[in-house]
Amino acid sequence: MRFRGFLLFLLLWTVSPSLRAQTYGPICTAEMLDVRVSLPPEALAASTSGHLLVLDVRNRAKEPCNLSDFIVHLPTQEEYGSRFGGGPDRSTAAKTFANTQSRMLPGGEAHRLIAWSSVPQTQEHLDYDRCLSLDGLTALSGNKVILDVQHLWLVQCGEAWISSMRAGAFVPGEELSAEWMARYSLSRNDISEPLPPSIEPAMLRSSDSISYLKSSFESGYNGWFTLWLERPIGNGGRCAFRTLRRREADGHTTVVVNHCSAAKENSPEASKRFFEILLSDYRMLPKRVGHVDYESTSEIVHGGRTVAASGIATVEVRDPTDPMLPAIETNLKPCRADQLALQALMKLGNQVDTRNLAPMANVPRAGRVYTVTNSSQETCLVGGIPDLQFPSQPGFPQIKVGLGACRDCSDALFTPRGQHWITLEPARSAHFIVTGKPVYGIYHNPCALLSKLVFVLPAGTMQLDYGLASCGQIDVSAWRDGAYDDDPLNLRYSLAKKSGSSIAPPSELPEACAKVVTPETSLPYMFPSQRAVQFGLSSRPSTFRDNAPLAIWVSNPTDKEVGVMTCMDLDGFFIGGFDVLDQSGNRVLAKNEVKEKDQAGRSGMPGYPRQLMMCYRNFAIPIQPHSCIHGDLDKPGYDLVKNLGSMYPLPAGSYQIVPRLKEGEKRLQTTGLAVEITP
Repeated sequence: MRFRGFLLFLLLWTVSPSLRAQTYGPICTAEMLDVRVSLPPEALAASTSGHLLVLDVRNRAKEPCNLSDFIVHLPTQEEYGSRFGGGPDRSTAAKTFANTQSRMLPGGEAHRLIAWSSVPQTQEHLDYDRCLSLDGLTALSGNKVILDVQHLWLVQCGEAWISSMRAGAFVPGEELSAEWMARYSLSRNDISEPLPPSIEPAMLRSSDSISYLKSSFESGYNGWFTLWLERPIGNGGRCAFRTLRRREADGHTTVVVNHCSAAKENSPEASKRFFEILLSDYRMLPKRVGHVDYESTSEIVHGGRTVAASGIATVEVRDPTDPMLPAIETNLKPCRADQLALQALMKLGNQVDTRNLAPMANVPRAGRVYTVTNSSQETCLVGGIPDLQFPSQPGFPQIKVGLGACRDCSDALFTPRGQHWITLEPARSAHFIVTGKPVYGIYHNPCALLSKLVFVLPAGTMQLDYGLASCGQIDVSAWRDGAYDDDPLNLRYSLAKKSGSSIAPPSELPEACAKVVTPETSLPYMFPSQRAVQFGLSSRPSTFRDNAPLAIWVSNPTDKEVGVMTCMDLDGFFIGGFDVLDQSGNRVLAKNEVKEKDQAGRSGMPGYPRQLMMCYRNFAIPIQPHSCIHGDLDKPGYDLVKNLGSMYPLPAGSYQIVPRLKEGEKRLQTTGLAVEITP
C-alpha cells in the first residue's frame, strides 16, 4: 500500500505540471498589485439600511503571482480586530478563485465584498447590536499594510459580512450571505452597492509632472502640489469627488473618502465641472519617491442615471536631498563669481495669449538661456544645478511661499543632458536653461514677475535678467557643455552622443559568452583576462534608487574546469578590477575614499589606501571548459549580481566602467561599459 501510494503521488507529480505551476510561484507583492475601493453613493448612506463595499485587486505585473492572503481590518477607536461574521461564501466566483490556487495572471482581477447594516438587529423591539462608527479600513497582504482607507465614516451595527476572495471584477447584484441578510431582515434589493462606471472618464491633471517629497523650500520643494479635476458634463453628488486614491511606487495605497453636507446636494458645487484639489488639505502629498498614481471618482448623473466617473494622473516624485554630482578625483576648485562672465542671453518660448487657452490646457512655458565664459586664467569646475535664488518683488509677497525649482526636469522647452562636472578651462563656456509658466490658465499657483535672478557662486553672486512672470514651479537645467548651441531639446546632441558611444563590439566577446547574450542580459564588456578566466560586466539603465545593478560574466576558454572563488575572485574583481569614470572622464571616488578624504581633510593627515578586502565567505564555483556563466539582472543575487551603488555614490548621470586606471590617469576616450542612471 505504501508503494502504491508513493507511485500514485509520483504519477500525479509527473503528469500535472500545471498543478505544480499553480501551487508554486511568486507571492503577489504590494508592488505587483493595484487595489481600488468602490463605495455606495453618499446620498444613500442614511436612506438604506444595508450597504456594500468592493475591494478590487488587479495584478499589474508582467508575471503571474499567487495572492496568498488579503486580510481586511475595520479598526475603531476602541479596538483593532475582526468585526465580521454571518456565514461562509458559497458564490461561484469564490469557488473559481479557490480552484485557481489563488493564482493571478498578468492583468487578472479578483475582489472581496464587505456588506454591513447601519440598522441594529432587533428582537422583541429591543436593539441588541452594538453600533460603531468606523473611520477607516486597512488591508494587509503578507503581513504588510497595502491599503489604508481614511474618513470612511462607516456606521456598522453588529457584525459585517466579508466574502472570500472572488475571481474577476465585481458584477452588480452579486450573491451575498443568505444567513447574514436573514439576521438583519434584508433582501438583496435593500443593500446599496457601488455605482457603475461612467462611459466618459473624468480628467485629472497635475500642475507639474515632477514633484518633490516634502522638505525645505531651499531644497526645491514648493508646497503647492495641486491636482485639477474636470468632471464630465452632468450634475450629481454633493462633492467634487467621492474618493481620492494615491498609489505610491512601492504599492502602498491610500484612499481618502470625501464627505459633503446634505445641504450641498443641489449646490453650485454639485454642478461645477472644474475643481482644484490641494493635496496638502487632504494629507495626500506623496511620501515615497518614484511614480505615484492619483485617481479620483466623482458621482455624476449621465444619461438619466447616476454613475462614477474616474480620472487618473501620474506624477514622478523625487527626493530633494538626492546628490546631483559624484565625488571625483581632482585638484580643481568650483568656479568663483569673479571668474565668470555672462556672454549671452537667449529667450525660449513664444508670447502666450491667455484668451486662447482652454480651462484645462497645458500652459505653455517660456524661459531664458544663460551662457557664461571663464574669463580668468585659472581652470575651474561647474556642475550640477546652478544655485539660483528668486528674490521677492514689491507687490508679490507670495513668491516666498509658492515658488520652487525643479532640478534638471525635462519640459516642453528643454531635455536634460545629464548631471556631471564640467572642466571650464580659460575662455571655455558652459550654459544652463531656466523655464517657467508665464500665465495662470485656470491655475491658482502664486505668480510673480521676476525681473532678476540671483546666481549664487563661491565668493560672490551674479545678477541675471529674467523679465518673465512665473506661476508656480520653475525648471532649472543642469550645466551643459559649451556655449548655447540652439539645441535645447537635444535633437542633434542625442544623435552625436549615440554615434560617439564606445562599447565592446560583439566580435570581442568569447564565443561561449556570445551564445548566451539576450536582450534581457544586455551586451557585456569583457575585461582583460585574469589567469585562466576572463571577467565581464553588463548593465542596463536604472534609476538612482535601484542602485545600478551589474551582472558579472565569467568565461572559461580552457580545456579544464576552473573554480572561481566567491570572495577572492568575484568580490576581488568587483572591488579592485575596474574604475568608474563620469561623463567628463573624471575618476569617481568610491564611498570609502570619500569618507577617508573627509577624515583626512578634518585631521590634516593624508588619506588611506583606496580599498581593503577581507573574506568571510569563500568557496569555489565550478566553470566548465569552454563555457560562460553570468548573473541575471532580473533575479538579484550575491555572487554574480552586484550593486555598483553599494560601493560608489552615483547620482543620476552617464558613467563608464573601465579597467583599473593607473595613479593619476584620466581617460576621456576609452572603451568600457556604459552605465546610465536616471533620477
